[in-house]
Amino acid sequence: FFVLSFEMDWLRSWTQTAEERCSEAVEGILTSGELSDTVWGNFHGDINKDEIPASLIGALPSLLEGLVEREAEGRSTPVTRCRLLTAISKAATNPKHCAVLVENGAVAQVYAQWQKDTDITIVTELLGALRNLILLPAGGEAFMATGDGLERLFTELDKGQVSSKVECKVHILSMIANLASVNEFAAFNLSRTHAQTLCNKFSSNLNRFAIAGVYNTMLWENALQIVKGTHADAIKDGLVKGLTDIVLDNCEGKSMEYCMAHRMVRLLQEEAPDVEGTKFKPARFPWNNQPIFSGGELEH
Repeated sequence: FFVLSFEMDWLRSWTQTAEERCSEAVEGILTSGELSDTVWGNFHGDINKDEIPASLIGALPSLLEGLVEREAEGRSTPVTRCRLLTAISKAATNPKHCAVLVENGAVAQVYAQWQKDTDITIVTELLGALRNLILLPAGGEAFMATGDGLERLFTELDKGQVSSKVECKVHILSMIANLASVNEFAAFNLSRTHAQTLCNKFSSNLNRFAIAGVYNTMLWENALQIVKGTHADAIKDGLVKGLTDIVLDNCEGKSMEYCMAHRMVRLLQEEAPDVEGTKFKPARFPWNNQPIFSGGELEH
Protein backbone atom coordinates (compact mmCIF):
# COMPACT_ATOMS: atom_id res chain seq x y z
CA PHE A 1 0.00 0.00 0.00
CA PHE A 2 2.83 2.40 0.87
CA VAL A 3 4.55 1.78 -2.46
CA LEU A 4 1.28 2.27 -4.37
CA SER A 5 0.57 5.51 -2.47
CA PHE A 6 4.08 6.80 -3.19
CA GLU A 7 3.75 5.99 -6.89
CA MET A 8 0.35 7.70 -7.09
CA ASP A 9 1.75 10.82 -5.38
CA TRP A 10 4.70 10.86 -7.76
CA LEU A 11 2.57 10.38 -10.87
CA ARG A 12 0.11 13.09 -9.86
CA SER A 13 2.88 15.58 -9.01
CA TRP A 14 4.59 14.86 -12.34
CA THR A 15 1.49 15.91 -14.30
CA GLN A 16 0.75 19.03 -12.22
CA THR A 17 2.16 22.56 -12.46
CA ALA A 18 4.16 24.02 -9.58
CA GLU A 19 1.19 26.25 -8.70
CA GLU A 20 -1.17 23.27 -8.60
CA ARG A 21 1.21 21.25 -6.44
CA CYS A 22 1.65 24.11 -3.95
CA SER A 23 -2.08 24.83 -3.80
CA GLU A 24 -2.75 21.15 -3.13
CA ALA A 25 -0.12 21.12 -0.38
CA VAL A 26 -1.61 24.14 1.39
CA GLU A 27 -5.09 22.65 1.08
CA GLY A 28 -3.77 19.40 2.54
CA ILE A 29 -2.24 21.20 5.52
CA LEU A 30 -5.53 23.03 6.13
CA THR A 31 -7.65 19.90 5.98
CA SER A 32 -5.53 17.09 7.37
CA GLY A 33 -2.54 18.85 8.92
CA GLU A 34 -0.12 16.34 7.44
CA LEU A 35 1.21 15.50 4.00
CA SER A 36 3.15 12.64 2.48
CA ASP A 37 6.90 12.95 2.21
CA THR A 38 6.53 13.23 -1.56
CA VAL A 39 4.11 16.15 -1.36
CA TRP A 40 6.28 17.90 1.22
CA GLY A 41 9.32 17.42 -0.98
CA ASN A 42 7.55 18.89 -4.00
CA PHE A 43 6.23 21.77 -1.89
CA HIS A 44 9.73 22.63 -0.72
CA GLY A 45 11.03 22.43 -4.26
CA ASP A 46 8.28 24.56 -5.81
CA ILE A 47 7.45 27.25 -3.26
CA ASN A 48 10.08 29.80 -4.33
CA LYS A 49 9.19 29.69 -8.04
CA ASP A 50 7.92 32.85 -9.70
CA GLU A 51 4.65 31.29 -10.88
CA ILE A 52 3.42 30.66 -7.32
CA PRO A 53 0.72 33.35 -6.78
CA ALA A 54 0.97 36.02 -4.11
CA SER A 55 -2.34 34.88 -2.61
CA LEU A 56 -0.86 31.49 -1.79
CA ILE A 57 2.40 32.92 -0.43
CA GLY A 58 0.49 35.46 1.65
CA ALA A 59 -1.51 32.71 3.34
CA LEU A 60 1.55 30.97 4.80
CA PRO A 61 1.99 33.18 7.93
CA SER A 62 -1.61 32.64 9.08
CA LEU A 63 -1.29 28.95 8.28
CA LEU A 64 1.80 28.83 10.47
CA GLU A 65 -0.09 30.54 13.29
CA GLY A 66 -2.93 28.04 12.95
CA LEU A 67 -0.57 25.10 13.31
CA VAL A 68 0.42 26.28 16.80
CA GLU A 69 -3.22 26.05 17.89
CA ARG A 70 -3.55 22.63 16.27
CA GLU A 71 -0.47 21.37 18.09
CA ALA A 72 -1.90 22.53 21.41
CA GLU A 73 -5.08 20.60 20.65
CA GLY A 74 -3.21 17.48 19.53
CA ARG A 75 -4.39 17.81 15.92
CA SER A 76 -0.95 18.46 14.44
CA THR A 77 2.68 17.72 15.22
CA PRO A 78 5.84 19.83 15.53
CA VAL A 79 7.16 18.03 12.44
CA THR A 80 4.43 19.64 10.33
CA ARG A 81 5.30 23.10 11.62
CA CYS A 82 9.01 22.49 10.97
CA ARG A 83 8.25 21.52 7.40
CA LEU A 84 6.05 24.57 6.87
CA LEU A 85 8.81 26.80 8.29
CA THR A 86 11.23 25.26 5.80
CA ALA A 87 8.76 26.14 3.04
CA ILE A 88 8.56 29.73 4.30
CA SER A 89 12.37 29.93 4.40
CA LYS A 90 12.57 28.71 0.83
CA ALA A 91 9.81 31.05 -0.37
CA ALA A 92 11.68 33.97 1.22
CA THR A 93 14.70 33.32 -1.03
CA ASN A 94 12.56 34.78 -3.83
CA PRO A 95 12.51 38.57 -3.21
CA LYS A 96 9.00 38.90 -4.63
CA HIS A 97 7.65 36.21 -2.33
CA CYS A 98 9.66 37.52 0.61
CA ALA A 99 7.97 40.92 0.22
CA VAL A 100 4.54 39.25 0.29
CA LEU A 101 5.46 37.21 3.38
CA VAL A 102 6.68 40.31 5.23
CA GLU A 103 3.60 42.27 4.20
CA ASN A 104 1.43 39.49 5.64
CA GLY A 105 3.12 39.51 9.04
CA ALA A 106 5.57 36.63 8.66
CA VAL A 107 8.37 38.29 10.63
CA ALA A 108 6.15 39.11 13.61
CA GLN A 109 4.59 35.62 13.58
CA VAL A 110 7.89 33.74 13.35
CA TYR A 111 9.48 35.98 15.98
CA ALA A 112 6.52 35.49 18.35
CA GLN A 113 6.89 31.73 18.03
CA TRP A 114 10.62 31.96 18.71
CA GLN A 115 9.84 33.81 21.95
CA LYS A 116 7.66 30.95 23.17
CA ASP A 117 9.05 27.72 21.74
CA THR A 118 11.41 25.47 23.65
CA ASP A 119 11.72 22.65 21.10
CA ILE A 120 15.23 23.15 19.71
CA THR A 121 14.30 21.56 16.37
CA ILE A 122 11.51 24.08 15.83
CA VAL A 123 13.68 26.93 17.11
CA THR A 124 16.30 26.05 14.50
CA GLU A 125 13.70 26.30 11.74
CA LEU A 126 12.29 29.55 13.16
CA LEU A 127 15.76 31.11 13.10
CA GLY A 128 16.36 29.90 9.56
CA ALA A 129 13.10 31.51 8.42
CA LEU A 130 13.91 34.82 10.13
CA ARG A 131 17.37 34.76 8.57
CA ASN A 132 15.83 34.83 5.07
CA LEU A 133 12.90 37.13 5.85
CA ILE A 134 15.22 39.95 6.94
CA LEU A 135 17.18 39.91 3.70
CA LEU A 136 14.75 42.57 2.48
CA PRO A 137 14.72 46.10 3.98
CA ALA A 138 11.03 45.68 4.85
CA GLY A 139 11.88 42.47 6.67
CA GLY A 140 14.63 44.25 8.60
CA GLU A 141 12.19 46.99 9.58
CA ALA A 142 9.66 44.42 10.76
CA PHE A 143 12.32 42.67 12.82
CA MET A 144 13.46 45.91 14.46
CA ALA A 145 9.79 46.71 15.18
CA THR A 146 9.72 43.76 17.57
CA GLY A 147 11.51 46.07 20.01
CA ASP A 148 13.89 43.61 21.61
CA GLY A 149 14.84 41.48 18.61
CA LEU A 150 18.40 42.72 18.18
CA GLU A 151 19.23 42.41 21.88
CA ARG A 152 17.71 38.94 21.98
CA LEU A 153 19.98 37.77 19.16
CA PHE A 154 23.05 38.56 21.24
CA THR A 155 21.58 37.18 24.46
CA GLU A 156 20.74 33.90 22.78
CA LEU A 157 24.06 33.75 20.96
CA ASP A 158 26.11 33.26 24.11
CA LYS A 159 23.77 32.46 26.98
CA GLY A 160 20.45 31.30 25.64
CA GLN A 161 18.92 27.96 24.76
CA VAL A 162 20.58 27.85 21.34
CA SER A 163 24.10 28.77 22.44
CA SER A 164 25.24 25.14 22.42
CA LYS A 165 23.85 24.31 18.96
CA VAL A 166 26.22 25.39 16.19
CA GLU A 167 23.56 25.51 13.47
CA CYS A 168 21.48 27.95 15.54
CA LYS A 169 24.51 30.13 16.19
CA VAL A 170 25.20 30.26 12.46
CA HIS A 171 21.59 31.31 11.87
CA ILE A 172 21.84 34.06 14.49
CA LEU A 173 25.16 35.44 13.25
CA SER A 174 23.83 35.34 9.69
CA MET A 175 20.73 37.22 10.84
CA ILE A 176 22.92 39.88 12.42
CA ALA A 177 24.89 40.26 9.19
CA ASN A 178 21.75 40.30 7.04
CA LEU A 179 20.09 42.83 9.33
CA ALA A 180 23.12 45.12 9.27
CA SER A 181 23.11 44.99 5.47
CA VAL A 182 19.55 46.35 5.14
CA ASN A 183 18.80 48.43 8.25
CA GLU A 184 20.79 51.50 9.21
CA PHE A 185 19.28 51.73 12.70
CA ALA A 186 20.32 48.16 13.42
CA ALA A 187 23.83 48.88 12.13
CA PHE A 188 24.03 51.99 14.31
CA ASN A 189 23.07 49.97 17.40
CA LEU A 190 25.52 47.24 16.48
CA SER A 191 28.35 49.75 16.17
CA ARG A 192 27.57 51.27 19.58
CA THR A 193 26.82 48.17 21.60
CA HIS A 194 27.79 44.88 20.01
CA ALA A 195 30.80 45.33 17.72
CA GLN A 196 33.20 44.06 20.36
CA THR A 197 31.14 40.90 20.89
CA LEU A 198 31.44 40.14 17.19
CA CYS A 199 35.17 40.96 17.17
CA ASN A 200 35.65 38.40 19.92
CA LYS A 201 34.39 35.75 17.52
CA PHE A 202 36.86 36.52 14.72
CA SER A 203 39.06 33.66 15.94
CA SER A 204 36.24 31.12 16.21
CA ASN A 205 35.06 28.58 13.68
CA LEU A 206 32.19 30.99 12.99
CA ASN A 207 34.47 33.85 11.97
CA ARG A 208 33.01 34.21 8.46
CA PHE A 209 29.65 35.19 9.95
CA ALA A 210 31.02 37.37 12.75
CA ILE A 211 33.29 39.27 10.34
CA ALA A 212 30.33 39.81 8.02
CA GLY A 213 28.32 41.35 10.85
CA VAL A 214 30.98 43.99 11.52
CA TYR A 215 31.74 44.51 7.84
CA ASN A 216 28.09 45.18 6.95
CA THR A 217 27.80 47.53 9.91
CA MET A 218 30.73 49.55 8.57
CA LEU A 219 28.96 50.14 5.25
CA TRP A 220 26.78 52.80 6.91
CA GLU A 221 28.59 56.10 7.30
CA ASN A 222 27.40 56.95 10.83
CA ALA A 223 28.10 53.45 12.09
CA LEU A 224 31.52 53.47 10.41
CA GLN A 225 32.53 56.62 12.27
CA ILE A 226 31.59 55.03 15.60
CA VAL A 227 33.49 51.86 14.71
CA LYS A 228 36.54 53.86 13.67
CA GLY A 229 36.52 55.84 16.88
CA THR A 230 35.88 52.94 19.24
CA HIS A 231 36.79 49.57 17.76
CA ALA A 232 39.40 50.13 15.02
CA ASP A 233 42.28 48.52 16.91
CA ALA A 234 40.13 45.66 18.18
CA ILE A 235 38.96 44.91 14.65
CA LYS A 236 42.46 44.94 13.17
CA ASP A 237 43.87 42.83 15.99
CA GLY A 238 40.93 40.43 15.78
CA LEU A 239 41.33 39.99 12.04
CA VAL A 240 45.05 39.33 12.31
CA LYS A 241 44.48 36.85 15.13
CA GLY A 242 41.59 35.13 13.39
CA LEU A 243 42.90 35.03 9.82
CA THR A 244 46.69 35.38 10.32
CA ASP A 245 47.37 35.98 6.63
CA ILE A 246 45.60 39.17 5.57
CA VAL A 247 46.77 40.53 2.23
CA LEU A 248 46.15 44.25 2.46
CA ASP A 249 46.70 45.16 -1.16
CA ASN A 250 44.23 42.68 -2.63
CA CYS A 251 42.25 39.57 -1.83
CA GLU A 252 42.23 37.90 -5.23
CA GLY A 253 41.68 34.19 -4.93
CA LYS A 254 41.03 34.44 -1.22
CA SER A 255 37.98 33.24 0.68
CA MET A 256 34.98 35.39 1.51
CA GLU A 257 36.24 36.23 5.00
CA TYR A 258 39.61 37.40 3.67
CA CYS A 259 37.90 39.64 1.12
CA MET A 260 35.74 41.18 3.85
CA ALA A 261 38.79 41.69 6.05
CA HIS A 262 40.63 43.39 3.21
CA ARG A 263 37.73 45.79 2.66
CA MET A 264 37.34 46.46 6.39
CA VAL A 265 40.96 47.50 6.73
CA ARG A 266 40.54 49.85 3.76
CA LEU A 267 37.45 51.38 5.36
CA LEU A 268 39.25 51.85 8.66
CA GLN A 269 42.23 53.49 6.97
CA GLU A 270 40.73 56.00 4.59
CA GLU A 271 37.89 55.02 2.34
CA ALA A 272 34.19 55.86 2.63
CA PRO A 273 31.56 53.19 2.10
CA ASP A 274 30.10 53.04 -1.38
CA VAL A 275 27.16 50.68 -1.10
CA GLU A 276 25.40 52.12 -4.15
CA GLY A 277 28.48 52.08 -6.35
CA THR A 278 30.84 49.35 -7.35
CA LYS A 279 32.79 48.88 -4.12
CA PHE A 280 32.00 47.49 -0.68
CA LYS A 281 28.80 45.59 -1.41
CA PRO A 282 27.33 43.90 1.66
CA ALA A 283 27.75 40.24 2.52
CA ARG A 284 24.49 38.33 2.61
CA PHE A 285 23.60 34.91 3.97
CA PRO A 286 20.46 33.36 2.55
CA TRP A 287 19.70 29.91 3.93
CA ASN A 288 19.17 27.17 1.37
CA ASN A 289 19.96 24.14 3.56
CA GLN A 290 23.59 24.34 2.54
CA PRO A 291 26.28 23.00 4.90
CA ILE A 292 26.39 25.39 7.82
CA PHE A 293 29.98 26.56 7.33
CA SER A 294 29.55 27.32 3.66
CA GLY A 295 27.38 29.79 1.79
CA GLY A 296 27.13 33.53 1.77
CA GLU A 297 27.39 36.07 -0.99
CA LEU A 298 29.89 38.90 -1.33
CA GLU A 299 29.62 40.96 -4.50
CA HIS A 300 32.79 42.17 -6.16
